[in-house]
Amino acid sequence: MEKETKLWLKEGDLVFWVKKSSTATSDTISSSAFEDAVVAVGANAVYHVALVVGGGQLLEAVEVVHALPSKGVVRQTLSQAAADGGAGTYLEFFAADLSVDVRYQSAQAAFKKLGAAYNDVFIETCVDLKGQEAYYCCQLVRKCYEEAAGRAIFPTRLLNFRSSEGELIEYWVSYFAERGLEVPENSIGSHPQQLRDSVLLRKIGEHRLSCLGRTLTMARYVVPKDVTSALNFIAGARVKPSGGGRSFTFVEARTGKALCEVPTSDEKQVDEAVRAAKAAYPEWAALSGLERGKVMHKVAETIRENVEQIAYWEVRSNGKSITEARIDILSSADTWDFYGGLAPTVVGEHMPLGGPTRYAYTRREPLGVVGGIGAWNYPFQTATWKIAPALACGNAFVYKPSPLAPITAVILAELLTHCGIPKGVINIVQGEKETGEALCLHSDVNKVSFTGSVPTGQAIMKMCATRNIKPVTLELGGKSALIVFDDADVDNAVVGAMLANYLTQGEVCTNASRVFVHKSVVKEFTDKLLTEVKKLATKVGDPLLDETRMGATICQDHMNKVLGYIDSARKEGATILFGGERVTPSADEVKEGFYLSPCVITDTNDTMKVVREEIFGAVLLIIPFDNEEDAIERVNNTTFGLAAGLFSRNMRRAYQVAARLNAGTVFVNTYNDVDVAVPFGGVKNSGFGRENGMAALQHYTSIKSVYVDTSDKLESPF
Repeated sequence: MEKETKLWLKEGDLVFWVKKSSTATSDTISSSAFEDAVVAVGANAVYHVALVVGGGQLLEAVEVVHALPSKGVVRQTLSQAAADGGAGTYLEFFAADLSVDVRYQSAQAAFKKLGAAYNDVFIETCVDLKGQEAYYCCQLVRKCYEEAAGRAIFPTRLLNFRSSEGELIEYWVSYFAERGLEVPENSIGSHPQQLRDSVLLRKIGEHRLSCLGRTLTMARYVVPKDVTSALNFIAGARVKPSGGGRSFTFVEARTGKALCEVPTSDEKQVDEAVRAAKAAYPEWAALSGLERGKVMHKVAETIRENVEQIAYWEVRSNGKSITEARIDILSSADTWDFYGGLAPTVVGEHMPLGGPTRYAYTRREPLGVVGGIGAWNYPFQTATWKIAPALACGNAFVYKPSPLAPITAVILAELLTHCGIPKGVINIVQGEKETGEALCLHSDVNKVSFTGSVPTGQAIMKMCATRNIKPVTLELGGKSALIVFDDADVDNAVVGAMLANYLTQGEVCTNASRVFVHKSVVKEFTDKLLTEVKKLATKVGDPLLDETRMGATICQDHMNKVLGYIDSARKEGATILFGGERVTPSADEVKEGFYLSPCVITDTNDTMKVVREEIFGAVLLIIPFDNEEDAIERVNNTTFGLAAGLFSRNMRRAYQVAARLNAGTVFVNTYNDVDVAVPFGGVKNSGFGRENGMAALQHYTSIKSVYVDTSDKLESPF
């Protein structure tokens, strides 16, 4: 049974690996010759110790510095350390009864030792057989505390290399003979048991190791209660802003009130995040795709375990209904599973070139540090769509959320770090235009993925060619359309039109605000649609309530923009059949939120502003058409090309029309359907590149071609 540890580890604490025989009660029995020999020196089963340099309650995320024979002095998370050096059945945790300053300084001293060699001799001198600086695990701890306190903290002892019968243990005779040394009997040295028994230490807890002592069982991730403070996330931790005190106020759409102040990351802090990503990238990229995939599957599992709390903060971030938010979060979990499964498939190809001696092969290599700038309508999902495929390919990521929805991307970053993705692989920087510019212009950012408006996308393309030419993926919205043919199932078409316009309060880039309906069915369609829209209007309100189906528009400015489109339609001669007004819920907490009733407009023409421009709100336009050619021409008459849809019982017609619609995605007898396995993106001003599916992996790797000739003699053409 795994023992849950509910304690905080702090800088300067010590972690001991303990191993006992499974059959004997004595602490002095271990399972290998080396361990038996080490036990004999210290007369106890404790044989390894690490110094805590980064604390917390989640044990797998605690950072330690220790000395390993194969790696020297390293800094690792506790779960990594358990896998690399934790040959024990459980861990014991000790706090040092010393000043906070000494504990902190000891942790800082440990960082200075990183990279030093491992000392395979116990004697007091911290050098290896070549005279180079080197440390055994307990030597490291003693030296770090000594440097911090300016004096000896832990006493030394005379080392014993003899059995209980007084005979030199054969293991040590051979051990030192191989090194050209005499057995250092009665030499002054150190041993983990000596540290453990120190009067300066007090035991504060223990934790059993699983899987034969190789890994830690991870504590369950829990979304923090306070998620609004220090919303920058760099090198594995929330950090305070360094933008000269500049910040912006985040106003919650649900309540219309300020929720928190969000720091603006300046160029210096963006550089800090990029440097953290660049430093962490090699470790993550060096893992096999299978190893990365295992971590990503853990991410998916952890998201599902926390779906309610993440969905709660998604609602508070952008105002959508809790019902939709749950779907978005679960869909995001599927995305991590999907790319976790694809991670091992990111490989190259082998190509024979004629003859037995010539061939070529390709390598699919990660790009390095990738930058992402997200949207506010699907904050958690947009971050996932960008980060998951990038990490599957071995990249590191710096992500800037929209200033209108800054919270849940930070939760995702914390969750990723909790699940074992190395600190620094994922970083979050908050800010507005200047922050995004600093990210796009940074020379160590090798790709940028952006979701947002066309003008911003154009500016990003320009910036990404300024200092170093880097590829971009752009998802820039649209002015999509839905065609309801005369042979359509009208009831299904009404449902499709609702899906095409009222999800997330109409704030969906693929939304088909232009609904072209054949004249022969336009009255039936309109009557049935109005019935459903009026039902929906009764379910506009507090998005945290399960019965709500339409929540709050993202902010007051955008609410006014949507109302402005409705007003322009009215002024240009269109008819407002229903809705398009501000709604004030009765509950005091949300009555100042930004709520609109679903709107239906008719009597438009193709020159009206509301027909030509993207509304990004809950506004549906019913537009009659005469024939198939008329519908296709008018649907394609836009500078955008993100999505389109059609309803028809005639699948031959559906197939042929789908081929003629200028859009990255076409929905047939459905709308706004989505699956992570299917590529998503647009044409024309809707952008380029694809998210989701195997296609996304192409945008996060570069292909290297390698030519090989194995012939004994290479013929010269000269």
